[in-house]
Amino acid sequence: MLRSNSSPLRRFAALVGMLGIALPAIGASAQGLVTPVTMDSLAAPSSSAAPSAQPVTSVSSAVSPLTLAVTEESYGVAELLTEFSKLHPDVVATISVDIGLLGPVARNLMAERIAEADASLRLEVAVARQSILNGEILRTGEELRVAQEADLAAQVVELQAQADLREMAVSTFIVVEEAALESFGVGLEGNSLETIASDSQRRLTLGLEEAEAVSAAARLSVIDVSAHLVQLDRELQAQTSVASEAEEDQQAAQEQIRDLEPRFEAVLMTTKLSGTDIPVVVFDAYYRTQLRVAEEQPGCQVRWDQLAGIGKVETSHGSFGGNVVGPTGRTDGEILGPVLDGEPFAAIGDTDGGRLDGNPVWDRAVGPMQFIPGSWSIYGRDGNDDGTKDPHNVYDAALAAGGHLCGTTGGLSQRSNFQHALLGYNQSAPYGVLVMSFADSYLATVGKIVIAPSDLPESLVVPEFG
Repeated sequence: MLRSNSSPLRRFAALVGMLGIALPAIGASAQGLVTPVTMDSLAAPSSSAAPSAQPVTSVSSAVSPLTLAVTEESYGVAELLTEFSKLHPDVVATISVDIGLLGPVARNLMAERIAEADASLRLEVAVARQSILNGEILRTGEELRVAQEADLAAQVVELQAQADLREMAVSTFIVVEEAALESFGVGLEGNSLETIASDSQRRLTLGLEEAEAVSAAARLSVIDVSAHLVQLDRELQAQTSVASEAEEDQQAAQEQIRDLEPRFEAVLMTTKLSGTDIPVVVFDAYYRTQLRVAEEQPGCQVRWDQLAGIGKVETSHGSFGGNVVGPTGRTDGEILGPVLDGEPFAAIGDTDGGRLDGNPVWDRAVGPMQFIPGSWSIYGRDGNDDGTKDPHNVYDAALAAGGHLCGTTGGLSQRSNFQHALLGYNQSAPYGVLVMSFADSYLATVGKIVIAPSDLPESLVVPEFG
């Protein structure tokens, strides 16, 4: 199972946009996130840090309204089909879709992809907001602790001022001796007891009023900070609910996607490349053969278009006789060539007991690349790694054809070598000319791997790149 990595980029861009971090807008122009792969890049396939945000200081300034939209126009097949088990990633990455022309399976997959992206966006934003709120709650909790300590200290000062004032009052009316007044740090010094007591009481009263004012301010601060803390906690609970709902929506969409993706891939594989009669699954077989032969026999240099030329001349890419190549690469019926009994073609006696061609007397060419049973016994390959060498499967047949071509001459990038190799495949000069003509036409037509609406079944339509 292969996975596309384009969606995380989209989600990251949308998330940082919602958090107020400067990035270029990607609304309807988000299609640029999907880079088409040209045939030049396919000929030499490659082997298989997000910006940091500024610290945020408050919930209101950090979270802006939704500014980036996930649009239908921004989706290509590479994003619709993020997990695929059959098509090569290079093939998937080059196909773009028009939402207005899609069939039910593709439209449903598109809708679920958008729903998943929306839910993922809401979840990431809610989690980001939770993080911000948690930070605010921690800071506000510390502010509350400081305010409570200040309130407690103010209350102690207020109580002490009240106690001093009461003690002063008692001392004034009960103890009239100068020693009693001296205990408050004052002396008569020629003043009357009544005057001294009045001054002391006035000073203590002012001190009490000041202490009461400080205490009242401290209590108000505690109330304000406590109220803010309660509000932050409510906001955190709200974001927790949003995150939970978004996660449920995300999981529901992902469940639908898991059901729709293989169905969409199967539909996609039966479509044709723009301007050609090559189904995507057949092209995938040709392209995979090019890659595999390049690994196994680097000097051979067989290309997908050369295989396509052969496939066209032999069976019109597996469609001869009304056959259709299915998603597995196998034709829905078995394509059998004419009986090779010498009239009018060469006489080739049976080589396989009729196992492949159903004829125990004479051989017949079989499959989309028309291998004679005797040749298949030599060149037959398991191109799709299903444990079977099947000449009626285009993956197996294409790889076998690649091996047949490579076994006769040098590098096939040289036109003369390819022409010579074709004589080994079919000893007919006109046959070779026709194959090379189709190969040239395919290579010229398919500058990019694209799909045309006119070539598609009713269930799926995919346009060329603009």
